[in-house]
Amino acid sequence: MAEIITDNVMRMKVKRKKTRAGIFGTITRFFIGLAGAVIALLGGVLCLTIIGIPFGIGAILMGGGMFLGAFRRQQVECPVCKKRVTVLTDAEDFNCPRCKKAVILDWTE
Repeated sequence: MAEIITDNVMRMKVKRKKTRAGIFGTITRFFIGLAGAVIALLGGVLCLTIIGIPFGIGAILMGGGMFLGAFRRQQVECPVCKKRVTVLTDAEDFNCPRCKKAVILDWTE
């Protein structure tokens, strides 16, 4: 399952989870990410005025959350310590927060 590259680097195969959302889910995620980026930019403009700073900070946080929420994620298990780690789908690698090992991911369908 996992192949040892060096003493601190592992390589493992991960099966990509299928999504049932299809094209509609992809389009929805795109527009949510786009709206989040626009809201965060408007929050930055609001922060230029003194009276708009509280609303601007709120808009930046909300827009940033929307933007980051638009990316697909999947949980994988560290091959060394078995900790579940959430990574972006199609990420090349991750560092395990528990055992500090680097794990290279090979995605399969």
